[in-house]
Amino acid sequence: MPISWNEIRQNAIHFSREWAEEHREDAEADTNIKAVEILGDLHDVLADGGYEGHDLERFLVRVLFCLFADDTGLFEPDAFKPKFQRHFERSACATASV
Repeated sequence: MPISWNEIRQNAIHFSREWAEEHREDAEADTNIKAVEILGDLHDVLADGGYEGHDLERFLVRVLFCLFADDTGLFEPDAFKPKFQRHFERSACATASV
């Protein structure tokens, strides 16, 4: 039986919070929880816009990999994040003018 994205998100948030309580010294725990919530929100927005199924899930995995690669140095420093931010800044400007 397939598991839904919402179940995955809720389990990840639950696991992150439990783990964070056990490892409060880890400063990244709260950041990880926020990241899971943001990716969940991104999923919901894309799903509401008509993206679904395997294509949507594959896209989210690729975004997650790119963020991980950017953070850990697999990419050149800040190779991904600035492009991502510029795209959304342009999108926000276009949306604001409507």
